[in-house]
Amino acid sequence: MHLGGEVYTVTGVYREIRPPEKLVFTWRWETDPDRGDAGDSVVTLEFLDRGRATELRLTHERMASDAARAEHEKGWAGCLDRLQNFVSTGS
Repeated sequence: MHLGGEVYTVTGVYREIRPPEKLVFTWRWETDPDRGDAGDSVVTLEFLDRGRATELRLTHERMASDAARAEHEKGWAGCLDRLQNFVSTGS
């Protein structure tokens, strides 16, 4: 993962894979000493059929602190904005 010019490593274990509906995995920072002791959080992605569209429901649980939650919320929002732009424009 590349953040603000720095490279960070995130690891995890897949807990549930249910194509095409759901993906659940753990998330642990490995290369950031300020985050590495926070333990595993859990990410759930649910893909909901909405006819000609798919709704993505993302839940990230077991955050170490309110600050970590806010940081992840900002990061996920940026990722999803870039994904929406890519899907809409192809770039």
